[in-house]
Amino acid sequence: MAMRRERTDAKGFKLQKCMVCNCTDKFNFYVPDPVWREVVPREYQKKVVCLPCFDELARKKTFDYADSIDVLYFAGRQASFKFQAVSAQSV
Repeated sequence: MAMRRERTDAKGFKLQKCMVCNCTDKFNFYVPDPVWREVVPREYQKKVVCLPCFDELARKKTFDYADSIDVLYFAGRQASFKFQAVSAQSV
């Protein structure tokens, strides 16, 4: 049985480079401003930080952000996807 999916207009998503690791960032995510300021060093706070670098910065500060991301977008070259968090936990 095919499931209907809600379409998300992801045409506006552009691949960006992470300013920490300089890799192409394919995931767009949002965390509340207080979480961002706590995790990301001042020199990167107004720049693109990829999810893997954000995760590593949070790990180094032992900051649990697991409940802070509700939606994650993947921007590929041919298609884009919106992922909704169902559950999250720190490891």
